[in-house]
Amino acid sequence: MWVQKNSLYKEAPLAAKHQQKGIMKLLLLPAVLALNILISTTDSWVSKSPRYLEWALRERGHSVKVVASLNPNTEVPPVEHELHRDTLEDFGDGVAAGGDFNHLLPAHQTYLKNVRRVNVARGAKNTILKRDLDALESEFSLQAVQNELYGQDPLNRNFWYVDGTPLEALSLAFDEILPSHAPDFAPDLVIVGPNEGLHLTPPNSDDDVVVEDLDNMDDKAHALALLAQLHKVPVITVSSEDHDRVYYNDDRYFNVEVAQYKDAFKANPIAKNVQFVNDRIVHLIEKVVGSSLDASLLLNINFPSMNHKYSNCFATSHHGPKFAQVTAAKPKFRMGKIVSVPRADLRKRAQDSETRAYFKLSEDLDRMERLLEIELRRMLAIVSKPGHEFEKNDLHSYYSNKHELSALQRCQIAVSVNHVTKGNNLGTDVFRVPH
Repeated sequence: MWVQKNSLYKEAPLAAKHQQKGIMKLLLLPAVLALNILISTTDSWVSKSPRYLEWALRERGHSVKVVASLNPNTEVPPVEHELHRDTLEDFGDGVAAGGDFNHLLPAHQTYLKNVRRVNVARGAKNTILKRDLDALESEFSLQAVQNELYGQDPLNRNFWYVDGTPLEALSLAFDEILPSHAPDFAPDLVIVGPNEGLHLTPPNSDDDVVVEDLDNMDDKAHALALLAQLHKVPVITVSSEDHDRVYYNDDRYFNVEVAQYKDAFKANPIAKNVQFVNDRIVHLIEKVVGSSLDASLLLNINFPSMNHKYSNCFATSHHGPKFAQVTAAKPKFRMGKIVSVPRADLRKRAQDSETRAYFKLSEDLDRMERLLEIELRRMLAIVSKPGHEFEKNDLHSYYSNKHELSALQRCQIAVSVNHVTKGNNLGTDVFRVPH
């Protein structure tokens, strides 16, 4: 396992301890390897999808942390922006405004705590055991970590917000939040999502050297995935064609602050779709544990719309579209890839060349390595400039992944196997997606 400190990689000093911890996990869960899973998303930290996925994974014995933006992402596709413009708000300034859906406002927190008190599990004759109520009050009395940059959810300490962009949130998770507040939590897997709206796989490039600037990528989910891979962690990105923008404690769709995951969902399409997506992702994770999925690979998963108003694809909580591995022609051999990683100073709200790091990747390297300044200058001298013209017959594949779109139109869950240097939409010879 590798960790990052000051943008340089070094072997974790507690490797033996983590190895022993992994053995203990196997003893405790003989059927399924318990994982440390870090979740981030292009949406906010209180959107429904990552909240309920964390719960589903936790119930399967995994240890989960979620770090995401305090406020919602403005990366909304034009058509969906028109469909959902009534749900987009003018958000206040930082934590004082409560963040997305006003989740952190004191009045809102008090209300949700009172609801949870009412929903404490009851025993014989519908009574609440004093020890259960005392345990809940003890949890509420613990001081959550909160400062001007980031903080915890007082209602669920596994959730962390960052008052910044999605990329800044994940960067801070690796650089500060986990090392400072969860030093024994070494991620075995990063999940980016489930995200609202499609995040199709970028097309393969035939350039000899490909430059990826994480800060300026149009697809924020892809940027988050590359950042996680730089930290030597396998990644699964999950997105849905639907863009509902629903608060996880919206009582129109969910039973608020209940004790059991299975009791949280009301009978409606949005809740059923959340259950279905979670069921498929949990199943996939448990299938690929111990397989050849490593930090060089990314599984990009896109679910078709299952909105009864717009789509002909339907799902129940456990039955619906199936996984379909999407493949395309492999790119020609190329020299490698340069990844530009910003390190924003959230305290200054600024970036400069001093805070930007460059890493090189190629099939000859067993891991990503930081570029020296002289290497960077030489490589940039031969790189195609960004924004170069595409031939007409390449425009469609540039703006959308037609192979993934075809799978979605057939009501399949499009899964693309992508490698950091070998290309995207790879076949079963590289990795076979289980069904």
